[in-house]
Amino acid sequence: MTQTLNEFIDKLESLNSGSFIAEVRRQVAYDGLRLISAGYRNSVDPYGATWQPLKYRNGKPLVLTGAFRDSWMAYPTPTGVRFVSGVDYGAYHQYGTRSIPFRRVIPMQNYGLPKAWTDVIAKAYSKQVREAVA
Repeated sequence: MTQTLNEFIDKLESLNSGSFIAEVRRQVAYDGLRLISAGYRNSVDPYGATWQPLKYRNGKPLVLTGAFRDSWMAYPTPTGVRFVSGVDYGAYHQYGTRSIPFRRVIPMQNYGLPKAWTDVIAKAYSKQVREAVA
């Protein structure tokens, strides 16, 4: 019994390692990119609001060439995960302008994280804890 308890304590201590949190961030980055992709597919922002329709052509917004959609990258950092678009005009769509309505692709800091994003984070932590103590 004591050996089993000691093994379990050793496994719990591994949760404090850098590799544990790095793997959580890697998983959040991967799943976050999937959420971004789903937003484009469904023409909704991270909070579930539908993007405004196009004024000058038919079809879904932000999917004509796919350049913006395909430009997203995720980088695990020491403090979290950073999502970055590789196109210069991405901020115009995220925040809007006088002539371009905003069509948010990633969550806004001042709005908080939507449930789908907090679920991704919780799932990543839960998965790593299960693997660590298995």
